[in-house]
Amino acid sequence: MKRLTTSIRPNWQHTVEQQGLSGHTYDDGTPYWNEGVYYECSQDEVDTLVDTAVELHTLFLSAIEHCIEHHRLDELGIPPEAFGLIEQSWQRQDPYFLARFDFLLSPGTNQPKLVAIRADSPPALVESSEIQWHWKEELFPEYEQYNNIYEMLLKSIREAELQEKTLHFTAPESIDDEFQAAEYLSEIALELGFRTVLTPVGELEWDHEEHSLTDQHGDKIERLFKMYPWELLLQDKHGPRLVSEPSFICEPAWKMVASSKGFLALLWELAKDHRALLPHYFENSADDDEKEACPNTVPFFPPSKKRSAGLTIPSHEGVLRASHVGRSFEGHTPRAMLWMIRGVPAGLGFIEQADDSSRAYFVPHIIHEA
Repeated sequence: MKRLTTSIRPNWQHTVEQQGLSGHTYDDGTPYWNEGVYYECSQDEVDTLVDTAVELHTLFLSAIEHCIEHHRLDELGIPPEAFGLIEQSWQRQDPYFLARFDFLLSPGTNQPKLVAIRADSPPALVESSEIQWHWKEELFPEYEQYNNIYEMLLKSIREAELQEKTLHFTAPESIDDEFQAAEYLSEIALELGFRTVLTPVGELEWDHEEHSLTDQHGDKIERLFKMYPWELLLQDKHGPRLVSEPSFICEPAWKMVASSKGFLALLWELAKDHRALLPHYFENSADDDEKEACPNTVPFFPPSKKRSAGLTIPSHEGVLRASHVGRSFEGHTPRAMLWMIRGVPAGLGFIEQADDSSRAYFVPHIIHEA
């Protein structure tokens, strides 16, 4: 795997905006979409990430089942009023579509180490699916890229056999990443022949007679795809009502289990021998040796910088996490984002940070075989 430089396309800002990415630049003018560099991967390296994600997805579902069946939701910082919602959603096997496994690559071996699970409303969808693909087609058409996200989203929505003729999509209008992702999903559904309506979260209302959410036009919402996490949705004004009628919402409520950072501690407890897992412990049950080995305390539902527009996330302390230094390329550490669609690997993207900065940048990739 290499980090290489390349030319920047003239007027690239307009190009990526036309392709669906408006949040391509930070407020100070620094590009978030960084096309002056790219990662060149071998097929073997991509296969390792894919195989690891497949194994972890099996553990992912088993751990959720364990958590629900053994009544451990409270250990993950999930509010009690959501317990019934989650349990019913899991029992119904409500359909799910999007998830993302994030890995650091171990120095010297490139062994992927799981550092985050983006189970509900994963960010960076548009740049992972569309923007880097068009970049590759324009600059490196002779190379491959591991990117079947669009095709698999199309296939998964088609095969879900949804009965509704109209699908609604929602996200906070003030958060570019999430709203653009909702727009992108609605465009895919439109291609499949559905009528689609995009409704900002703030314009969702409740019809007391129909016992249903309604859109900005007052029309009943029969199926809602959201790019907005459940733990925030339940804090909104309609949250108490959604607890009793959640079946028409995608992603399903059981995704809240894997959205908690406590889920990583649960995975470690159940499968600590897996080569891709890092030590995580519940703070209130860790012994002295575990506390010494994992000095970093993180909240179950941490506030996100991208969700700072007046929104809050519960900030319960409680997970101890081991430090892990990922492989660095010329002072930049990439995080490999492996996208899963209906539990099947679908694509790869890279978010990197300079070693002297906390700011993140999206970097495209290609696959090269010598």
